Amino acid sequence: MAYKIAIIGQFQQGKSTLLNALLAESFADIGEGLPTTHAIGEYCFGKEGDPVNVFDKKSHIPTDYDLSEYLKLDRNKEPLKSVTKVRFRLPKKSLSEIELVDTPGFDASGPDGAADAAIAEAAIDSADFLLLLAPNTQLDEGYEGTKGYIKLIRRCCDSGKPFSVVINCKGSAKEKKWDPLGNDDIVATIQAQIQQDGGAPAPIDGHSPIWTCNAAWAWYASAAVDPSALGGRAKERFDAIHDDLDRHFKGKVDVDQIRQLSRIDPLRDFLTGQGLTSCSVPTLLKLRSAWTDYRKAIVGD
Repeated sequence: MAYKIAIIGQFQQGKSTLLNALLAESFADIGEGLPTTHAIGEYCFGKEGDPVNVFDKKSHIPTDYDLSEYLKLDRNKEPLKSVTKVRFRLPKKSLSEIELVDTPGFDASGPDGAADAAIAEAAIDSADFLLLLAPNTQLDEGYEGTKGYIKLIRRCCDSGKPFSVVINCKGSAKEKKWDPLGNDDIVATIQAQIQQDGGAPAPIDGHSPIWTCNAAWAWYASAAVDPSALGGRAKERFDAIHDDLDRHFKGKVDVDQIRQLSRIDPLRDFLTGQGLTSCSVPTLLKLRSAWTDYRKAIVGD
C-alpha cells in the first residue's frame, strides 16, 4: 500500500518545482506568475516503460502516453487542456511506499480559480498526509496576500490528518530571503499561527516543526546533471537560476554545495522513508494505523 502525500499551497509558490526536486527530474509543469497546475498529478511507483495515464472530463478511461511523448506536449492546449488527472508510474525506489500528489494552487483569480480550489480540496480529503508549502513572507491577517495561507494552516490543523509545513525560500540573492537558513523570523511567525490554531505538524528532521528549503536550488542541482536534456520553459528557468547563483557565488557554483544548501535531502528522506531519518511519513502513518486498530480492537473506540 502506498500512502498519498498531497502537496498543497497557494498558486505560484513552487509546489511543482518542489515535486520535480523531490523526484530529481522535470515531470510537473512549472510557470512564472500565472497558475500552471490545473489537474491532479499523481506520481507513484511503477516499472520502466509504464505509460502515463491521462484522465479527462469526458471519460473515466485514461488515454495512455509514452512518458517522453507526454512531456513534449503543451499542457495548456488540447488534448491536455481538459485533463483532470495525470498518473505517472515511475521506476523510483523513493516511491515504493508513497505516492506524491501535485495539486492546483489555492486563491488564484480568473475563471479557473474556483475549480482549481475544488480539485485541491478533493486531494486533501483523499490524502493520508498533507505537505503545506508556505511562502517566505510574514503572515498578517490584515494583509490580503497572506489571508489565504492562514486559512490553509487552519485547514491543515482542522483536517484530522498528519501534516508538515515547508517554507519555500523564493527570491534572489539581493532579497536575502532565498537562503533557507535566513528565515528564522518567518518560521517563528508561522509556528505561532499553527500553535494558535491548535496544530502540531510532524517534525521533518525529528525536532523542527517548520522546515525551510529552496525548491528552485534543489531542482537546479538535479537538472545540472544533464542540462542539455532540458527544453523550453525548463531550460529558461535553469539558465535564470544559474545566472543568479553565478553572480552570488562569483563564478564558483558548486552543484553539490547548492543541493546541500537547498535542504532537499532531509525532506526527501522524511517523505519517502528511504534515508537515515529516525521517523518518516511511512513510519508515522503505519504507527497511526496500528494505534487506530488497537483502539478499535481493545478500547472499542
